[in-house]
Amino acid sequence: MITAQEEGLSLSDDESLLEQSSAQERVLVTQDADFLEIVPRWRREGRASRGVIFARQGMPIGIFVEDVELCLVGLADDELFNQVVFIPLR
Repeated sequence: MITAQEEGLSLSDDESLLEQSSAQERVLVTQDADFLEIVPRWRREGRASRGVIFARQGMPIGIFVEDVELCLVGLADDELFNQVVFIPLR
């Protein structure tokens, strides 16, 4: 896992972050609700993303980490491709 800040992208707009994560074949993990609109729009436009894991604000960090790990270990690449997965899973 790598952060936008570590990549020097902390000031980038949402679409640039999704483009970068997809180019690196990484799933984007976020609490930014804008991605709930961006990913479906990209899918309609024929643009591909590696997927987004979305968590609500205020989610306990322990559950956040566990559920992200469950998604990354338990879901195949094609189950994440062009999708938004919502956590918490329970």
